[in-house]
Amino acid sequence: MRARDDLGSVLFMTADFLGWVGGNETRSQPENSSTIGSHLEAFQILLLAHITVQAWAWALVPVPYPYTFALYLIYPAAVLLTGLLILGGSGRHRLACLLALPILAGEVFWLFPATPNHVFLTLILVGFSCGLDTKKSAESVLLLQALRWIVVIIFIWAGLQKALHGLYFRGEFLSWMIAHGVDQWAEIFGLIISDSELERLKALPRFVPGTGPYRVDSWLFVAAANTVWVGEILLGLAMLNRRTRAAAAIGGIALVFTIQASPREFMFALLYSSLLLLLFEDRWNRKLMPVFLVVYACMLATLLGAPFPFLLKAAGGL
Repeated sequence: MRARDDLGSVLFMTADFLGWVGGNETRSQPENSSTIGSHLEAFQILLLAHITVQAWAWALVPVPYPYTFALYLIYPAAVLLTGLLILGGSGRHRLACLLALPILAGEVFWLFPATPNHVFLTLILVGFSCGLDTKKSAESVLLLQALRWIVVIIFIWAGLQKALHGLYFRGEFLSWMIAHGVDQWAEIFGLIISDSELERLKALPRFVPGTGPYRVDSWLFVAAANTVWVGEILLGLAMLNRRTRAAAAIGGIALVFTIQASPREFMFALLYSSLLLLLFEDRWNRKLMPVFLVVYACMLATLLGAPFPFLLKAAGGL
């Protein structure tokens, strides 16, 4: 046990060179470790709730290939994950994550190569939760650091990827989504581009060489497109500084929900918001857990016929 504790201390110092968990405050106040553990356990319950609702969504509202599961596989998976959510809620968070990991791995394998990025993300998050024990001081701190690094890396890389791709500078990607994506893209961005531009974009044929141009004259539309990748990079960098971390987390939550408003992909927004809440020193995941769980319950109820269609993806399902 001593060797394991020493390894945890070494990893702590290696990962904490940016003061991820308060620097010397964490070392001088051991009671903070229990706060961190409670913070992480609340996140793990929300993570289990997320993957459970997602599994029921795939079971109750099958979506077109390649996202279609065999019902004889996804129904048992949804039932098992429901039981693991209850197990996690009873305090056996790590065991619940350990048992959920092979189910998630199976989902990733079944959907590959069309596996949605948020499904890969849940697999990574559950994997980290299996490997590190929130009941142990050094491991809980290391897990918090790891999850915070995941948040920052995803934000910065998402922005860099858009910049390197080059189709946000003049809004070509968003124009393409207006033309060929779900109707909600046109409804929302139609507020800042002219009706004639909107009709021209929607009339363009899909996947035909030489189609276009996917550009519009609205400076506000171009500014909105560039705000996305610039915001992701700047917010990610701001999360590295303890003084600006909380403000960056709030801005990150706002940006994520804004981006996901058009396709109504609120499942990803909820998952990533719970990750962003880990950037706060206070236990906001635990405080807001009832809100998250109510939203997840409403999503599940919508799949069963409740009148909350705005919680479903514009393309269908969750």
